[in-house]
Amino acid sequence: MSKLSAPPTSLLDIYTGSEIFPIYSTSVTVTGGEAGHGRASGRAQSDDGALDLQFRLPAAMGGPGGATNPEQLFAAGYAACFHGALSLVATKKKIQLTRGLAIKVDVTFGRDPADGLFLLTAVVQVSLPDIEAALARELVEETEKICPYAKMVRQGIHHSVALADSASFDSTDNNAPLIAGAKNLIQQVIHAIHAGQRRLLIGIGGMAVAALGTAWPLLHKRRRHVVGEGGQGFGLMEETIVALPVH
Repeated sequence: MSKLSAPPTSLLDIYTGSEIFPIYSTSVTVTGGEAGHGRASGRAQSDDGALDLQFRLPAAMGGPGGATNPEQLFAAGYAACFHGALSLVATKKKIQLTRGLAIKVDVTFGRDPADGLFLLTAVVQVSLPDIEAALARELVEETEKICPYAKMVRQGIHHSVALADSASFDSTDNNAPLIAGAKNLIQQVIHAIHAGQRRLLIGIGGMAVAALGTAWPLLHKRRRHVVGEGGQGFGLMEETIVALPVH
């Protein structure tokens, strides 16, 4: 097995093309399982077989727990992407980070008083041991601009929901039409992000970024986006990035 290594810092180079340049696309299919409910007993399988796991409702939602849930996967993806982006930013600046660098993302699923439906909130905490506070702030601010998960929270994300042809949709086989559809969707997402379109896939009710062990103001902005056009439907996203003093 080859040694694991981080991607090159050239990944951070500004893209100057006029068209979207997809880097990676993936597809995950979820089926309902015993309870016929994706959250309660679902199974998630990726198109390459690398991901194959069970979902269970956590105790807080009346379930037995004992397996993962969508909020944990979202938190994991966000934290991993932010960690990777911050590492590359530091490397490009020739700043040596310790292995103590850690990103903690708290995700909450809750009710939205704005429309009576549901939303997600996310709190991102960054631990940068042995890094002076001003430099830590600079690294986190720059990473927040680069990380595509943070960008999704900040700008929203384009998405589409369509009824698949039951004759060609085989959730157990991850067939070509499904993969092609996923790749097309990802390309739309990348295009929307690149163009700065503010359309919603996941509503994030709040977000905070801080460095553990320090207490310094980072950013403070609050915006609420009502988005929807061209028959794509409407959604609501609230974004808040505040200072989070941590002692």
